[in-house]
Amino acid sequence: MIDGRVPVGTRQLASRALGRVGARAGSSLAFGVTLALVARLVTSSEFGTFMLAYSIGLAAGIFAGVGAPTRVLRAGTDRQPSPGSLYVVHSALVAVSGALLGLAYWVLAPHPAVYAGLLLALGDSFVNYTVSHMTAVDRHRVANLLLLWHRGFVLLVVGLEYLVVGRLSFTLLAMALCVQVVVALCIPMSLVLVRESLAQWRHPFTGGLGYWSYSMSALLGQLQIPVLAAVTSATTVANYSIAAKVIGPISILTASVSVVAVPELAKRIESPARFQRLFHYLLGLAGIYLALLALSAWPIAHLVLLVVGSQYVDATPIIIAMVIGAGLSGCSQAFNSRLLALGRPSLSSTAIMAGAVAALGLLAALGSTGLDTSLWVVPVAAEVVVVGVIAVASWSARPASAPPRHTRVVT
Repeated sequence: MIDGRVPVGTRQLASRALGRVGARAGSSLAFGVTLALVARLVTSSEFGTFMLAYSIGLAAGIFAGVGAPTRVLRAGTDRQPSPGSLYVVHSALVAVSGALLGLAYWVLAPHPAVYAGLLLALGDSFVNYTVSHMTAVDRHRVANLLLLWHRGFVLLVVGLEYLVVGRLSFTLLAMALCVQVVVALCIPMSLVLVRESLAQWRHPFTGGLGYWSYSMSALLGQLQIPVLAAVTSATTVANYSIAAKVIGPISILTASVSVVAVPELAKRIESPARFQRLFHYLLGLAGIYLALLALSAWPIAHLVLLVVGSQYVDATPIIIAMVIGAGLSGCSQAFNSRLLALGRPSLSSTAIMAGAVAALGLLAALGSTGLDTSLWVVPVAAEVVVVGVIAVASWSARPASAPPRHTRVVT
C-alpha cells in the first residue's frame, strides 16, 4: 500500500483495463470520423496545413512535457516530485510551447487551420497528462469519460457544421478546442494543492531525464514513412502506410493495459512476491494476445483489403506482419510496465530506440535495393529487437530508488 491506496486484485485490474480499452477504442473511432469529416469539408491544402500544425504541435508537447504523463503513473513511490508539481510544470511548459508556436505561425503563416491544428495538439497533450494523473490516483472512471468526451465533443462540433452548413469553419473549431483545453487543465486542479505544488516547481526537473527520453523515443517511429518515401516508389509507400494504419486499433489494448498496470505494479514494490505475481499475470495475458493475433493475422489482412480495395493486395504480407508485430508489442508492453513501475524509463527508451533504428535501417536497405516484397520483415524484426532488449533489461532491473516511508504526497 502506498499513500493510502490499496493494490487491487487481478479481476478488478482486468475490469479497469477493459474499461480503458473501451474508452480508447471509442476515442480512436471518434477521432477517425472527425478527421474524415474535416478532410471532406475543406480543401486538401487546408487539411494538409491543419494536419502539419497538429503534428508539429504534438511533437512540441512531447518535447516540452518533461515526461510527466509517464512519471505521474508512479505517484506515491517517488520522494519527489509530487503529482501536483508535475501537473503545474507540465501545464506551464506545454502552454508556453503552444503559445510560442502560435506566435511563430502568426508571424510566418497566419491561417485559422494552423491555430485549430495547434489547439488540437495542445488539447491532446493536456488530456494525455490528465488521463495519466487520474489513473495514478485511482480515478479511472474520470479518465475514461475524459477520453470519450475529448474526441466526442470535437466530433459533435464538426458533425453539426457538416449537417447544418455543409462546410467547416476553422475559427469555430478553434474556439471549441479552447473549451477542451480548459476542461483538461481544470480536472486535476481539484486534486492539487496549487500553492504547495508551485513551491515544488523544481522537483520535476530532478531525475526526470529518463522519463523525458522515454517520451521522445516514440517520435522515432514517425520517421518510417519519410525514410521509405526517400528510397522507393509512391506505390510501395502507400502499401506500407495502409498496413501501418492497422496497428493503431490493435495496439490500443496493450497500450491501455500498460497505463492501468503501471500504478498497480508500483503499489506492490514493497512486496516483491505480489509484484512478480502481477507481472507474470500481465506477461501471460500478453502471450495469449500474441497467439490470438498470430492466428488471426491472415483473416484480418483480408478484412482490411475488403475495406481499402483490391489495389492494395500487394500489402497483404506487410499487413500480416504488422498484426503479428502488434502481438509482439504486447509482450514488450508487459516488460515496459515493469520497468516504468520500477522507475527505470531509460531502459525502456533504449529498447524502443533500438527497435526504431532497426526498422529505419531495414526500410532504407530494402527500399534502396529494390527488395520491396521483403518489407514484411521490418515490423516483425523491429519488435523482436524491442522484446529482446527490453526483456533482458527488465529481468535485471531493480527499483531506481527506495519507496518513501512516511512522506506526505501533495496530490
